[in-house]
Amino acid sequence: MKAIYNNSTIPEREAKIRYHFPENIMMENAAAALEKLVLDLTEQMGLDSDSKVLIVCGSGNNGGDGYALARRLYGRVKVSVIAIAEPRTFESIQQCKMAKAVGVDVTSTSDSSLIRLSDMIVSGANIIVDCIYGTGFHGQMPEASEKLIKLLNASSALRIACDISSGIDEDGNCSPVTFKADYTVTMGALKSALFTDAAKDYTGTVSVADLGIAGSVFDKCGTADAYLIEASDVKLPLRKKRSTHKGCYGHTVVIAGEKSGAAIMGATAAMEFGSGLTTLYKAHNSNLEQFKISPELMIAQKIPAKTTCVVIGSGLGNLPMTLRNEFTAWFASAKNPSCVLDADMFGYENLGSLLTQLNGIEGARIVLTPHKKELERLLENLSVETPEELVAQFKNVVIAAKSANTKIYAGNKVYVMVEGVQSLSKGGSGDVLAGMIGALLSQGYSALDAVITGTMCHALAAKKLGREDFSLTPLKLIEGLK
Repeated sequence: MKAIYNNSTIPEREAKIRYHFPENIMMENAAAALEKLVLDLTEQMGLDSDSKVLIVCGSGNNGGDGYALARRLYGRVKVSVIAIAEPRTFESIQQCKMAKAVGVDVTSTSDSSLIRLSDMIVSGANIIVDCIYGTGFHGQMPEASEKLIKLLNASSALRIACDISSGIDEDGNCSPVTFKADYTVTMGALKSALFTDAAKDYTGTVSVADLGIAGSVFDKCGTADAYLIEASDVKLPLRKKRSTHKGCYGHTVVIAGEKSGAAIMGATAAMEFGSGLTTLYKAHNSNLEQFKISPELMIAQKIPAKTTCVVIGSGLGNLPMTLRNEFTAWFASAKNPSCVLDADMFGYENLGSLLTQLNGIEGARIVLTPHKKELERLLENLSVETPEELVAQFKNVVIAAKSANTKIYAGNKVYVMVEGVQSLSKGGSGDVLAGMIGALLSQGYSALDAVITGTMCHALAAKKLGREDFSLTPLKLIEGLK
């Protein structure tokens, strides 16, 4: 996992003081990281020294990074710079002077001729690097900058953002015109602003520039506000023990209610993701009869005694008191009980009392999987302002807040899973995830580990099948888990 900071200038400032790092060395290392990416991309494109790189510089230190990059690239590629304003910080002034001294062509103007000139330059660029604002952007973007960024976005060139795309503010809000990067090289540490839903279309592939000290050393200079989940954090339910049987891998029960197709998809996903036994519980309002159900799935009208996890809410409809009582009685009697609450459970008006009841049971593992609207309903239902408040109140609850970037709330920590893709935007995707997490809980995972592994594998399976694929269905997604 990698640390994410709401305000990375705090640990950066501390690193400068603690390790005696001057600004120019950090800027040089930032430029070196950008240079490596640019040269790697030109090699991939088969252009090498013939490639044309356009760097657009602002007046602050983000622009200084751009001038340093231009100097380092000069003689290796055909590099040119557009300055949307004269450099004003000491470091950017010095870097501009050095770039000009080695021969870098810098076009410096802020009037309408900039747009005409940049149009000609942009049309021939293979790579464009945005060094306009970085984290310094706030307020309203000047009209000239908007026109220029529109030109940059319209170019067929690969686009790189230095630190963060121009137009994204420190809270991750995006200007109506924002630089659309294919790659972002962020400086020193990951910023929360890079991982908002609004920013997802503008950041591309994000990497961190080492500013001269290892990330593990840098992180000692501040307290992380969240953690980025990586593929290495996944703990697959691989069956390494050879002498084993189905009972070793848990028994997942998925409640099938008003829209039982959702439960069937969740149960199928649970079976596919390692659950030793999987049962569809036929609720009072179930329409299971209209479906062809795989013989792999069992059907019951009560919760089996050796159940290890219950998934409830997917297509459920209403929750009658008889089902609630049966569910809570099982939960209270089971050893290390676990459950996944999904979908219709977030409209259940007595959810607060149910969570209080479940949370008070020793060894409880409770996962909530709301999407954005369901999360709003959940918080309103429980009269809390934030997910952090909710998990502070219910110590055994982990929330997987599904969105373009899924945020996971557990204890006093927040985790971010950014691998989700747009092909998942289809009914049933969430039911599959609920079943996957349920299967992992059944197999003995902690609530947090189940959510981290489940959400990541769910996203990676969809990405493998195609991020833009309009034909991705829940059953294809389940098949993709293989």
